[in-house]
Amino acid sequence: MATILVRPSKVQANRSAAQSLTLTLSGAGWVQGTTTFTLSGVAGAAEVASNVNASGSAKISITTTTAGPGTLTVSDGTNSGTTSVTAVASNKRRWFPGLRPPKPPIPKIEEE
Repeated sequence: MATILVRPSKVQANRSAAQSLTLTLSGAGWVQGTTTFTLSGVAGAAEVASNVNASGSAKISITTTTAGPGTLTVSDGTNSGTTSVTAVASNKRRWFPGLRPPKPPIPKIEEE
């Protein structure tokens, strides 16, 4: 049994936008049009699309809309590989006590 190398090694949890995974089968490859992939290990992760290219590697698009953190396993029925599904902190700017609050905008003075 060969191992599927899954890249990237981490994907975001709770993300409705498609995330792309690149799959490479060690020592072999897949045949276009004959390979199907299944996801397991993380409830809420779903495959959107998959494509096996001429070189035998594959790309699949997944969503993790309701998925929490965990280890996602990708399988072709015989071989498998894993990637981590991780929570990603919000990138919104926040103000914390002890830090200077943001400056308010300067009002415009209208001339008459």
